[in-house]
Amino acid sequence: MGMLTFLAANGLGMSESFFTATNATPGTGIETINDTPTTVTATTPQTIIYNQANATSGENQWVIPMYYRLSGTAVNTSGTNFRIAQYLDNIDRYTSGGTAITGKSTSYDTRTGYTDRTPKARVNHGVLVATAAGSQKLIANTYLSDDVFVVDETVELVYGDQIGGGVKDTSSSMMVAPVWIGRKCSLLYHWLTTGTDSADLAAEIEICWAELKHTRF
Repeated sequence: MGMLTFLAANGLGMSESFFTATNATPGTGIETINDTPTTVTATTPQTIIYNQANATSGENQWVIPMYYRLSGTAVNTSGTNFRIAQYLDNIDRYTSGGTAITGKSTSYDTRTGYTDRTPKARVNHGVLVATAAGSQKLIANTYLSDDVFVVDETVELVYGDQIGGGVKDTSSSMMVAPVWIGRKCSLLYHWLTTGTDSADLAAEIEICWAELKHTRF
C-alpha cells in the first residue's frame, strides 16, 4: 500500500492534517552550504525536520513526509554527482543557523470558527549547525543526479508512493521508503557530491508532510 492510499484510508481522521513549507519568495533560493560536502558531517545537515509533539493527550502526533523537492538557483561548479542521505534521530538536533520555514496548512474551510491547524513539524533549512548525534540511524542514501546540481534543475524524494516524474530532462524524482518522525525526534537531510565543489549551492525548497493523530475538528 502506498502512502497516499494509506492516508486516504484514514478518511476524515486526516482532514486538515497536510502541510507544506517552502522558501518565502518564489524564484529566490536559500543558500545551503559553502562547498557541497563529499562525506556526511553530523553537525552540518542542510535540512532538519523536528516533531515538537509531546506524549500527552492531543499532543501525540506523528510527522509523515510526503515529498522533499529542490530546484537549483545557484549552480555547483565542479561536483560530479548529487545525492541526499537521510538520518533519523531521537533528539532535537537543531542548534542554530539557516532559515526557519513555517509550515502552512493545505486546507481552508468556511465553517464557523475555522482556523488552520498549527503544525507540529518545525523545519530549519540552509547553513545549519546541528548538535551531535544522539542515536541517529541512516535510513536512505539516494542518488539523484550523475552530474552537478545546476540552475533550474529539480530533484525530489517521494515517500512510499508512485512518482510523477519531471517535466524536463533536468529533473529527477526518486521513490524512497516511508518515514515516520515520532515525538521529539528529528529527520536530517545531508546533500553530498563526489569531487570538490567550489561554489555555494542555493535552491528553492518545497516539503509536504502529513500529521497523524491531530484532534478532530
